[in-house]
Amino acid sequence: MVTPGLIDAAIRDVVREENREIRDMLKSLLDMLRKDHAQAATGSPRYLSADAAAQLAGVKAQTIQRWVRRGDLRGYYAGRVLRIRLDELERYLARTPQASAGATDADLDDLALAILHGKKGLKRMAK
Repeated sequence: MVTPGLIDAAIRDVVREENREIRDMLKSLLDMLRKDHAQAATGSPRYLSADAAAQLAGVKAQTIQRWVRRGDLRGYYAGRVLRIRLDELERYLARTPQASAGATDADLDDLALAILHGKKGLKRMAK
């Protein structure tokens, strides 16, 4: 026969176990946050993928890759994967107002050359 005391004891055990699990999860989350904060405090740079950098700059990833190819923005490669330092991207965007405004002078020069030479694919380049 099940008594109210047994039910209460069972419920308390379940709640205690859930509390332990939640406390352990919160403790590990707090440890991760402390570790991230310690890394940020030591000044270790944060690297972004080309896609993340492009999203932050408001351009396409291909534009980020072009800036790196032209030497306007420094890129770092981990194998074949391009990485951009967040602080360098922020500096580049701050000093180059046209960087996030769309077509740059070099883009317009490329388009003009394509028109002069009658190259195909103008629709793609004009976008």
